[in-house]
Amino acid sequence: MKVYKLSFWPALLWHIYHCFDLQVLPFPRKPIRVLSLFDGLASGLVVLSNNLRLKLSAYFSSEIDGDAITVQRRRHCGKIIGLGDVRKLTSEVLDSLGDISLLIGGSPCDNLSLVNPLRAGLADESASGSLFFNFVVIRDYLMDKAMRNRRPFYWLFENTAKLEVSTQEAMTAALGCSPVMCCSSSYLPARRQRLFWGNTPYINEVAEEMRRRVRTTSMQDIIGPDRLPSLEIFPTITTNGSAKVCVQTGKITAVYANGRADTLEISDYERLLGFTQSYTDVGRLSFSRRLRLLGKSWCIDVVTELLRPLVDLFECDISN
Repeated sequence: MKVYKLSFWPALLWHIYHCFDLQVLPFPRKPIRVLSLFDGLASGLVVLSNNLRLKLSAYFSSEIDGDAITVQRRRHCGKIIGLGDVRKLTSEVLDSLGDISLLIGGSPCDNLSLVNPLRAGLADESASGSLFFNFVVIRDYLMDKAMRNRRPFYWLFENTAKLEVSTQEAMTAALGCSPVMCCSSSYLPARRQRLFWGNTPYINEVAEEMRRRVRTTSMQDIIGPDRLPSLEIFPTITTNGSAKVCVQTGKITAVYANGRADTLEISDYERLLGFTQSYTDVGRLSFSRRLRLLGKSWCIDVVTELLRPLVDLFECDISN
């Protein structure tokens, strides 16, 4: 009997549970093939390629926001294959993508979040909340295909933690597993609570470790030595810039410059989400348009840790 390294046990257990055939094992490790729905600023690519240094055979992106696509093309030229609207991803299109090994995405939350008193919820097909079900349909199709072909398939779905109980329960029922709650404040001095559903290895253990983690990055590290912070944790960054409005109204003074209350710069917001400075500085995008994109994005550090176990299952790019 062969003895396998511990790092391969997640894949081995997947095959035991799904395939009942120990002759079909994922050796040698192969490049990861990714489909990202509602891709936004391509946070998934930043995590997988830049942070985890996984070798990608392809990164397919479903996104319709023109500003987001502009940033994608400038920052990841030639690395992203755009697919457009998620509602147009038919079974024929999905089959043409080859064997997807990882599906990621977070559907729009503006019509689901408790902070929106006019939220339409999941049921209104004319509102963005119903796009959640597009993720579910695509996930189910790709998972069924992977099981029939006896190969591993991983997925991760994200949404806001500020959901009605009934909405969260409906999403959990559709996805078939309970979510974990992660907050960006485990890594960076900004509050961003998000729910993650998925079958990535050790997701519950990783989330628990995040909750126990002691943050080492301070607000001073984010804003640099020339300004003084007045907050240890910055409020949630939103698409409408509400955190910035709080600063401007004087209810929350985030920083002081030369003894005077000041607002955060857009590069501060980028760093608060784990992006490199000036990541969204493309195509003459205004402050408000860049902030809107960041308000929809993931915290890079959180998703990096959730997907880190995949490093033991797929080929890494040692040249990256």
